[in-house]
Amino acid sequence: MSKSTGIFRKSDHMGSYELLIEYTYYWEDGDYYTPPSADLEMEKAYLNGIDITSFFYDYIVDQIESEVLEYAQENQYE
Repeated sequence: MSKSTGIFRKSDHMGSYELLIEYTYYWEDGDYYTPPSADLEMEKAYLNGIDITSFFYDYIVDQIESEVLEYAQENQYE
């Protein structure tokens, strides 16, 4: 299983907020007998430098998870 860690950044164009999400992305390419698989762990979340991890998991994670997953897949080899 391969592993990549990174930071997903999202901010508005006016600079009024910056959301940072630390993540680890695991994947296995698969072969003839085994299909490919992947898993994403979002470990920490910060809003303008303040740790909001608990709030993030309680209220926000469902709205942004697919965006972070797409970013992690695009950057898995960096």
